[in-house]
Amino acid sequence: MTTSVLVLRSPQEVADTAAGALVDLLGEVLAVSDRARLALTGGSLGSRIWASVLAHPGHAEVDWS
Repeated sequence: MTTSVLVLRSPQEVADTAAGALVDLLGEVLAVSDRARLALTGGSLGSRIWASVLAHPGHAEVDWS
């Protein structure tokens, strides 16, 4: 197992990076399974992540139901 550390410069960069990873991973999981579960932080960072998910070009390809 390899561990890596990302150093990001702003809360918005954290949100955008997390949103991209989230959309990509959910797409991969839902390609092989009919269900995915997600727990996400609340607060201002959680709100930024959700906004970034909506702005991500691949968000419409994920079945959010």
